[in-house]
Amino acid sequence: MKALKLGVVLLGFFAATNLIACDNLFFVSVFEVNNETHHIFLIKENGDIDEAVKLDGDDFQEMGEFSIDDGQLIYQESQIVEADEVLFQGKSNVLKIAIVRNEKNSLSSMKKFLSAMAGHPVQKSEIIAVILNGEKITFKEELAARDSSYRWKVKAKLMKDCKDIVTKKDL
Repeated sequence: MKALKLGVVLLGFFAATNLIACDNLFFVSVFEVNNETHHIFLIKENGDIDEAVKLDGDDFQEMGEFSIDDGQLIYQESQIVEADEVLFQGKSNVLKIAIVRNEKNSLSSMKKFLSAMAGHPVQKSEIIAVILNGEKITFKEELAARDSSYRWKVKAKLMKDCKDIVTKKDL
């Protein structure tokens, strides 16, 4: 009888642990308008990232706490990451998420380097996801990058149920 009770307690503990982990999953859809490139990512608070098949979950509570100043993403007067545009920002409980576009010169090939030296640099847009827990950065990762691309659309969803997660690795 004691072994049965211990088994039930352990099962309850693992189920509760799994539910807590699900609260910290985000789906992010990144769509590059010019060439219609579309990616969906599943981001875990611990930094793991997978490419997902569909955008699912609940909407984030909208917020306006992130801003751009002098090429930096600002949160509560602190510089977080280089950025030129906030594409999305939202929050759930203590977690806050910002998806930003940062533009810089691309020197990834000899042709691009020579073009920059001639005064015609090729611009590269990076799409970066940042997750804060309170004021601490728990995740900062580049999701996408493209040369000469300035128009992006981003959506993000908060995971509500871990049962139906399908990533491209699962297919």
